[in-house]
Amino acid sequence: MQYTLVFGLIFALLVGLFAVSNSEIVTIRFPWGNYAVSQAIIILGSAAFGAITVTILGLIKQFKSKLKQWETDKKIKNLEGQIEKQENEIKQHIEEKEKITRELKDYKRTHIEKNKDKGIST
Repeated sequence: MQYTLVFGLIFALLVGLFAVSNSEIVTIRFPWGNYAVSQAIIILGSAAFGAITVTILGLIKQFKSKLKQWETDKKIKNLEGQIEKQENEIKQHIEEKEKITRELKDYKRTHIEKNKDKGIST
């Protein structure tokens, strides 16, 4: 970031020096009239127009990037919610399986004890 600022200042200084060294009066022709203007004003105006254009285009790009990031964050949040829901469903299935397994073991143990009491081998 600092390198960009330093480079920008050096470039602005060079453009300024170039504009001052080319300060003759030039005629600008438009369909509606002719204007006599210092060439330095034309150079500085063109540089300023270019800087404003680059700034606006940069802001548009930054806005699009933020919008895309916002949409991506929204998708991530939605997917995390789906993952959490599926994890809860898996936990419920595991708990149901463990409950059925305990009931089956209890039933088996009870059945074996009843059969032992009756003298039946399993």
